[in-house]
Amino acid sequence: MNARQEQQAREVIDVMESEKHEKFPVSDRLVQALLEIIPAEELPAWLQTPNPGFAGRNPWTLIHRGERDVIWEMIHQTRLGMCS
Repeated sequence: MNARQEQQAREVIDVMESEKHEKFPVSDRLVQALLEIIPAEELPAWLQTPNPGFAGRNPWTLIHRGERDVIWEMIHQTRLGMCS
């Protein structure tokens, strides 16, 4: 992760923590992986939007419930599609 990517990841985490008024329990690594497929300015909204791919749950809820593996699987599937 380069310095710009680290800065973007930190900014997204800061936005989420300020909007939710709580600690964002996620690693810079997960945020960086999401930033590879979702623009930084759209990521906070994406995290809070119900997603049909997650059975209508929003990614924020999955993260708080410890279900990050579901998000990592989406990232993996998206990366595979990008390489096809």
